[in-house]
Amino acid sequence: MALLSLATLNCLTLSKDARIIELENALDKIKYDIVGLSEVRRKSAGEMDLSWSNGRLYHSARLPNHTAGVGFIVSGSIYAPASIDMLEYSTFIHEVEQAFHQPVTEGHPR
Repeated sequence: MALLSLATLNCLTLSKDARIIELENALDKIKYDIVGLSEVRRKSAGEMDLSWSNGRLYHSARLPNHTAGVGFIVSGSIYAPASIDMLEYSTFIHEVEQAFHQPVTEGHPR
């Protein structure tokens, strides 16, 4: 069984395409299969091919106050366009967003 290399990153913003290129450059220096992202801050939910890494970025929309938004990058080494079911993706992103917006109970992590 092959192990996946996972990473997480608070990217502060990916609202501009130039920031996505910066992110790709930074990720080029590490080995990863999937990167979980917070504070993505894209205007609307969606997905896009990453030109340099041949991976795929999936992301939610930011909040009205231009904060938040989550996403993940699947590396080109495991990304296969036909294998991503958009309904499952939308459900997954919604569940992640809900988890980030749950109140923290004293003594219990999110």
